[in-house]
Amino acid sequence: MESRITALLQTMKNLRAPEGCPWDARQTPSSLKPYIIEEAYELIEAIDGENPSMICDELGDLLLQVVFLSRIFEEQGLFDFSDVATTINEKLIRRHPHVFGDLKLHDEEQLRRNWDRIKEEERRDQGQKSSKKPSIPAQLPALMRGVKVAAALERIGVDQQTRQVEESLHSLSRSIREQQSEITDEALGRHLFELCRLAQEAGIDPEDSLRKYTRKQLNDIEPASAPKG
Repeated sequence: MESRITALLQTMKNLRAPEGCPWDARQTPSSLKPYIIEEAYELIEAIDGENPSMICDELGDLLLQVVFLSRIFEEQGLFDFSDVATTINEKLIRRHPHVFGDLKLHDEEQLRRNWDRIKEEERRDQGQKSSKKPSIPAQLPALMRGVKVAAALERIGVDQQTRQVEESLHSLSRSIREQQSEITDEALGRHLFELCRLAQEAGIDPEDSLRKYTRKQLNDIEPASAPKG
């Protein structure tokens, strides 16, 4: 396995070399951002299709982005692929003391609390201020981010009432039927966030649910009749 990884790293080095590929050579971390997102979604689609060959192929495409970015930063003398692998390996060990240490945890709630404690220690070690405000990437898909925010609110003790979901949906449905002018961007966002809260409580990924249901709707569409000659 090590020789195959070494071969991949060498291939990327050759692509970025002056005598390599002009397109690869001019890429930057910023220019690669769309490809990172695209490859991640293509991998998700392959997983949904339950096709091992496609999953393997898409995993390779996603790995390419890690190798690509690592090579760019290596050229700048900042870090390389080995540093990336070492960093994530150390993080996994540090965040799982119940596996790699002597800590005893008896349920998932203790596991979650210990995970949060370790992450807070990491933030302090990095000189970051402690804050109750969760660190959730703004670039996440809106539904996915909504669920993560809902989960964070629950962790810090912010009251979330599931019954608000039903009331919110009834209100939205009534507003649409009566064509009321109060249907605003903010109001619709509030209704969607209530659904995210419900999904979080049920342990359901709404992004995945919507994607699968949308695919089903498309698949259920009967093909249009061929035009008569």
